This record gives sequence, C-alpha cells and structure tokens, in this order.
Amino acid sequence: MRSKILDNHVDILLDHELLEVLLYYALPRRNTNDIAHSLIKSFGTLSNVFNAKPEQLMLIPNVSERTAALIKIFAEMFKRYNQVLRTPKMRVSSTGTLRFYFEQFMTDAPDEELYIAYIDDSMDVFACDRITIGSSARVETKMREIYENILRKNPYKIALSHNHPYTTCAPSRDDISSTVKIKIFLKLLNVELMDHVIFGTDGYCSIGTTVDEIYKVWSSTYNDIVRHTNFKVDIQRHRKIENVKNI
Repeated sequence: MRSKILDNHVDILLDHELLEVLLYYALPRRNTNDIAHSLIKSFGTLSNVFNAKPEQLMLIPNVSERTAALIKIFAEMFKRYNQVLRTPKMRVSSTGTLRFYFEQFMTDAPDEELYIAYIDDSMDVFACDRITIGSSARVETKMREIYENILRKNPYKIALSHNHPYTTCAPSRDDISSTVKIKIFLKLLNVELMDHVIFGTDGYCSIGTTVDEIYKVWSSTYNDIVRHTNFKVDIQRHRKIENVKNI
C-alpha cells in the first residue's frame, strides 16, 4: 500500500485503506485494517470519523487515546488546508454573496464555528479566520482572540458567520449580544461590520439589520466604552505592537 502512495496512486485507495495507513503511524505493530473497518462502520463515513469527538473514537475497540489524538490532529490539518484553498479573493457585495462565500465552510461542522471574513476597500475578501466556539454562549471567552485577529488584519470591513449544527438559524440572544459588542469594538477602529450570517438546519439568515437597530439603542454603551481609559490604551498598545512588527 505504501508503494501505491509513493507512486502517486493514493487516489485509488478506498476510505478504509486511507484510514488504515494513517492508523499504522499510531499503531505500527498492529494490523490496523480491522480498526479502520470498525471506525467506518461505526461512524458511517470517513468525514464522520474525523469529525467525531475523541471520547467517541475511544469507544471503538483498540482505539487508544494516542490513536484518537492522531485522528483529531489530522482532522484539524485538513480543515486548515481546505480553508487556505477556499479563501481566494472573492468580491462580496450583499448578504447573498456572503452566504455563498461562507456556506463552503459550514459543511458537516459538528460544533459551532465562527468565521471572520476580512474585506478590503475593493470589497474583496482577502483573508478568513475560523474560531471554534462550541456554543454561542462561549463567544464571550473568545472575544480577545477575535479582537486581536481583527487588529492584525486591519480590514476595511469584516463579515461574520457561524453555524447552529443542530438547531434552526434563528439567532439567540447571545448571538445578537456578542455581535453588537463586536460592532462596538469595530467602531473604535473605523471598521464596518458588513453582516453576520447564521446557518442552521433550516437554511440561513442575516442579523445585520437587527444588530444595526440594536446598536442604535445601545449607542450609550459605545460612548461608555470610548470613555474607558484602559480599553483605549489597550487598543493603542496593540497598534504600536503591530507597527513595530511591520518595520
């Protein structure tokens, strides 16, 4: 089987054979064919195997913690590789084009994932970040990472998108609240939030207009943040760091 791979014939291998080769590097002295078959049979498809949680994988006979870790590392590598391939320059001008852009990332995602598309002044997406959040309520714990990513990319506009893997696309209170907070932060940087598209089991929806209306009501909150000295100093410090890195 190794000769097939080295001779560039890897495309002829079946799903369980690909998995068998991968598992060999975690279990070099074992016949991994049976384990690969068990994984495919239990989870249905190769993609479901890679999307499974470690504790689910370890329920399969002879799948150790080390084996589960290897599978999850490769799953993350595949996601990042595909994300680079799927982030060509694309012009976005409406919710419809944003939906088309983000939809490619949402296939078979088992957890809630937030995507940030960075848009230049020609309305082209020039970069995109993926942040696994687990649930809408956990966005708060990821705010620092979100803010730092935006500062590093220095976009003209951004667009957000996330998924509800097991429920409808109807926005939750946490969805709207966290989006408003991001919009408030963007205001400080003179960056516009173009939209936030949510995908669910019943399709997708846009909450950009809703957020704009709530933002107007919450404008006093924005004024409070602007007056908050530590917050402003923190942003200026980030800007200085970025300037040093670019020298």
